[in-house]
Amino acid sequence: MSLEKAQRREPDKASIREALGLAYLRLHRYREAAAEFEHILDAAPANDYAHYCLGRCLTRLGEPGLAAGHYKMAVWLRPEVDYYREAVDGLTA
Repeated sequence: MSLEKAQRREPDKASIREALGLAYLRLHRYREAAAEFEHILDAAPANDYAHYCLGRCLTRLGEPGLAAGHYKMAVWLRPEVDYYREAVDGLTA
């Protein structure tokens, strides 16, 4: 995957890590996707979209409690984003 090569060349570039994480999500490689979003959050803990995406990974890995924390953080950071709130509501439904 060429994104993996780009990530090795520029390991701290968030846009590459985000694209790679999303690609892993689509490929159902949830642990690898989670690692990418965790790396983004280590450098930028207020990245609402990374919290949301990490929540998606954790949901698919069977960790709804951990996912809820990240979904709630995404909502707290950007309450106007409807699909963040829908993710929280989906866990309690």
